[in-house]
Amino acid sequence: MVVNFCNYMFPKMQRFGKVLQDKLWRERMNAAFLSAVLCVVTRALLNICDRKIFQKEATDFLKSIFYNALFPFLVSWAVTLLCFDNNSYFAAYLFEPGVISSALGAQAAAMIFSHCFSKMTVKSVVVSSKMADLFIPLMIFLVTSEYKISDYCFSLLSTILFFPILYMIIKYKSEIYFKTSLALIVILVFQAGINSYFAMHALADSWVKFLSMVTCILLWRIFFIMGLYAWEWVKALPQSEHSAKKNVAYLALLLRAFLAFISQAAFFYSITRVSGNIAWPLLNSTPLVACFSAHILLREHTGKTELWTLAGFLVLSTFYIVLHGSVS
Repeated sequence: MVVNFCNYMFPKMQRFGKVLQDKLWRERMNAAFLSAVLCVVTRALLNICDRKIFQKEATDFLKSIFYNALFPFLVSWAVTLLCFDNNSYFAAYLFEPGVISSALGAQAAAMIFSHCFSKMTVKSVVVSSKMADLFIPLMIFLVTSEYKISDYCFSLLSTILFFPILYMIIKYKSEIYFKTSLALIVILVFQAGINSYFAMHALADSWVKFLSMVTCILLWRIFFIMGLYAWEWVKALPQSEHSAKKNVAYLALLLRAFLAFISQAAFFYSITRVSGNIAWPLLNSTPLVACFSAHILLREHTGKTELWTLAGFLVLSTFYIVLHGSVS
């Protein structure tokens, strides 16, 4: 078995070595690599921001969720106006069923994530969300009938690597809530199904289309949360005089808006390069980077289990890059 594996891998490694000698491919790989790193770092920082914002009991949850959509919308709209003279796609995309459905899924995911961060540590949240990777490829297969065994194997194995961390969280009774975590997994799988069904990637095959689509999604998110906020406001009117005053971390949410835009732009750039396959292992490392970032910035505990998971992830990612890089 070992001999057969070596006989399979050796030609792949030879082809990958030849590919690396191509200067243009190296430049594209470097661009995809750097943008993926930027995406991972900003995503990890977004998790830190969310934990800092929503863990406080005095935080106005719905109002913070509203600004969590409004500020990124303003950033995206401003960038679109600055970079492109004629944004004709915004009007075309605004009433696309896929855009509206994606916005609904994104808003539901944002609210559940925020609720998770109000109750659970960063590590508990990112590990819970990672479990969705067990089911997302299956959802995509059910929706599109497309199935890549290598991608699913990587998704499966990279998720299994997080099982020891999940076990340690449960063993030491850390902050993890089963129903909340299950809701997070369900909404992430549902969101992947929506995006696959409506082929959202086809609406974003250029920068102007990407920015237009993101801006429209954020605008619909604002509409959805405004409706929910109005409903909650009407319900709270009888006891408004006795309700405790809640706060909104405006500066933190504004910083989060810029981080979110940079993360989305870096993600789009990394996966649309010719060597975009190289970016996937890096993008999938976000939960681990978030764990170590929370250890440094929030003093959340990280130990040998996370380090062993990181080592296993590096080995798995190397195999994935070699296999896919050899056919890029």
